[in-house]
Amino acid sequence: MRNGRIVASLLAALLVVLLTAPPTVNAKVDVPKLMHVQKTLKALDYSCHCTGKMDAATVEAIQLFQKDHGLKVDGQLTPETVSAIEKVWEDKVKKAEQEAAGQ
Repeated sequence: MRNGRIVASLLAALLVVLLTAPPTVNAKVDVPKLMHVQKTLKALDYSCHCTGKMDAATVEAIQLFQKDHGLKVDGQLTPETVSAIEKVWEDKVKKAEQEAAGQ
């Protein structure tokens, strides 16, 4: 009976680890693309470092961006998330250009 409880406790602990592990980058995203996304997020005032690694700060920045823009919050660089990041950046650049032109 005691062995059964130990096994159940170990399985429960493993499940907690698996469910709370931070998301990882989509395997199709390469390092230069990830660095571009990191730089863009940083320019959009999301806190992350341009390391080319899917670190905790990057996952957190992606999740915050997703939340702010009504996307599924999973910390993944899905095509939808990358597209939204690019769109928000393009809109920010256009707005800055218009302001600089006095419009």
